[in-house]
Amino acid sequence: MIIQFTCNIPGITRTSVAFSMEAASIRSVHLEEGTGIIFLPNDLQVLRTSALLGLSSSVNVVLFDELKKMLSAMGSESIIPDLEGERELIWLKDGIRYRYGFDVRNGRINAEWFYYKDKRETYIFSKREDLFEVNNRYKDLTELVKRHLAGPTKFLFGTAVTLFPEGLSDLLPHDFVTFCDRESLHQTETVNLSSDMRKALQTYLKQGDPSFESVSLRSRGVATVRHLIFKYKNCPALSFHDLDREIQDEILVILVLLGSLKERRTLILTGLWDMLNPLLQRGFLRMYNSPADNPMNSQLILTTLNPYSIFYRFARRDQIWLSQKSEDGTLQMLSLCDFRGSGELWRKGRFPEAWISGELRLT
Repeated sequence: MIIQFTCNIPGITRTSVAFSMEAASIRSVHLEEGTGIIFLPNDLQVLRTSALLGLSSSVNVVLFDELKKMLSAMGSESIIPDLEGERELIWLKDGIRYRYGFDVRNGRINAEWFYYKDKRETYIFSKREDLFEVNNRYKDLTELVKRHLAGPTKFLFGTAVTLFPEGLSDLLPHDFVTFCDRESLHQTETVNLSSDMRKALQTYLKQGDPSFESVSLRSRGVATVRHLIFKYKNCPALSFHDLDREIQDEILVILVLLGSLKERRTLILTGLWDMLNPLLQRGFLRMYNSPADNPMNSQLILTTLNPYSIFYRFARRDQIWLSQKSEDGTLQMLSLCDFRGSGELWRKGRFPEAWISGELRLT
């Protein structure tokens, strides 16, 4: 689970904290069900959903491209191309909080650090320029540093994962962070669908389109979306690829969202939320924020250009992050909690109008 992604990149970001899944200390008295919060040891509270709302989709594209670069760097021994600036990622694994980051300037690793926190935060290693220190509990890592990481262009973490995969690869967030954008969406066509998934898909399609009747299998055996038959009133039965492209995309987004609820994972939905019917958006917000419907504590991070797609009755104010670009092209991420009077606006359901009109002001 991603708790916080930080990037401070010259010419790209204006603020160090770019995105956070960590909950603020606010009351959620306006919620009809659930709290939208995952409770963890040491009083840590993590949000089940977070929405990035921007006036421009390019802001969110830049942010998630930088997050992808960081995840790639975490498994790499050497600096990957076009990597510049400081990044830090905080994630959870088996109730332990990990914090890893690095600073790359002009093709050189100026700093790299890795901490974990059980009862208190303790460093695993810290590297500044060509100087480094390693926790005495990690003697193998100490030898690794001495043998492989004297230079300024190799990642200590990536090299350690390569040489000691049984000890570190399981800690990487790659396995429980999934990106889904327009480019990768149609890869979902090959995923096997359980009978429960097909029933849930039928339920959601009926909510979004009253003329929809049923979804069935073309034949027995393996069931992917390609094997499904869709029936609408007063229309002949259609296979998946006979449907309009917009309907295909909506069906695949529904399946991605339903699938992530079955596993303990963080789903990052970029550029796809706004294609869903508003009734479906409301339904999924309710499901992800409900402990009964989301027992695996899966997380949903979504991007949207529409403030009306985040319903105040099923979400918390600290689940909303606002993105904007300045005149010089740099981006800034701000929590809705940072805006003066946002609590009252949110409780009264007036946030969308305030956002569009420019009524919100920083505290």
